[in-house]
Amino acid sequence: SLSVLALAQKRRNGRDGKSALIAGVNEYTSLKNLHSAVYEAELIAEIFGADPLRNSEATRQAVLENARGKNYLHLACHGSFNWEDALESALYLANDEPLTLNHVLSDLDLASTRLVTLSACETGLTEFNQLPDEFIGLPAGFLQAGAPGIVSSLWTVDDNSTAFLMERFFAYLLEEHQSPAAALKNAQARLRQFSRQ
Repeated sequence: SLSVLALAQKRRNGRDGKSALIAGVNEYTSLKNLHSAVYEAELIAEIFGADPLRNSEATRQAVLENARGKNYLHLACHGSFNWEDALESALYLANDEPLTLNHVLSDLDLASTRLVTLSACETGLTEFNQLPDEFIGLPAGFLQAGAPGIVSSLWTVDDNSTAFLMERFFAYLLEEHQSPAAALKNAQARLRQFSRQ
């Protein structure tokens, strides 16, 4: 909505630092293992000069505690939208631990955050059928937690392609000083130039 846009633009001011919390989870017990989430986190952490949380380090508690005061939050892991209860939509961290929309709304402080990137499947979906005037989903939750901008996915995504896309996105954003929209557009265009070979 326009009111959310106005709030996001106002929040952007003073959040131009490069501190980041970056997490990547490849190893799961009940979910299918990912191949490139940790690699993606390492690539992006290198751009920031940060040390990412990898696999067992990337617990829900670690994310909730370490996100405070960071300008960027990047989570590379499994994610899902819960159509029966949108508040149970989640990102799945170490030990298959869900960071649900409920946790985001009640426990996450993103007052210093410029941008959240959710590098996981279906994190951009929202429930709109049963609600008269508000959309409920992970993007809205991260906005309510204080972030002025979110990058998320509306569908299932290939793990390897996502790692490349996100690395290019942050390179364009931070090294070439492009806007998030331009950086994402250019990263997508670059990805289209590659074949599966």
